Amino acid sequence: MKKYFFLICLAIALGSCAHKSALSDVDLTDPSLVSVDVLFENCQKVNGKIEEKIEVRIKDKNGDYVEIKKGGVKINDINLELVETSLSDLPLYTIATNELSVEPNQTYKITIQMSDEEEYTTTYETQFKEITFKNLPTKHNEKDALNVKWEGGDKECDLYLKTTKVIDLVEGGSRFEDDQHEINYPEEEKYTIIPDFFHYEDGVVEDLQISLESKKIGVFHPKFRSASQIKSVFRIEENIIIESQAKL
Repeated sequence: MKKYFFLICLAIALGSCAHKSALSDVDLTDPSLVSVDVLFENCQKVNGKIEEKIEVRIKDKNGDYVEIKKGGVKINDINLELVETSLSDLPLYTIATNELSVEPNQTYKITIQMSDEEEYTTTYETQFKEITFKNLPTKHNEKDALNVKWEGGDKECDLYLKTTKVIDLVEGGSRFEDDQHEINYPEEEKYTIIPDFFHYEDGVVEDLQISLESKKIGVFHPKFRSASQIKSVFRIEENIIIESQAKL
């Protein structure tokens, strides 16, 4: 519970650093005044449910969010909806994924329309193939090395293994520990977590939340600020029960 409270507070604090830009109140015709951040995300949750997200954030040189007056954003000629972020009421362009899904090996045409109706378009292609776990166990003994195997993916993308350990403490209660491991696509599609990863003096790991994430980053139209980028993320999540002989 403490972890989730901390994350909520952190998100609020980070969100409060940004504001709605004064550029939102004027006709915006010069693309070099803003950067464009595009996110395509596809995540397979532990229960097998697929969650998708398409978001476009437009920011000024200070990182403040911009709403293009009399303009907007389109992807594959579909108009994105202007909404406000849940924490800070900042302008964000998004689209319902039942209108446009996030798929591997898919080409997307992203168009920014300025206040004078001038349009700037960039084409982006997502990862060649989504990534999946291969024979990942649902239970694992803490004394053994854990071999995380996968198949698919795109060797031109960054690959990350992310873990969250739920540690049952000797003195009562529990805590969470997060780790991230960058993987450079070894010839054998496998990453080994050694037994020491599970060993603690003050408790035992009872649960391991694990995810594998493929991330691709591309550039946006050169007329916009150089901080602009397009990012596609494909992630799969699983949960492993860690078996231990220790008795607390």
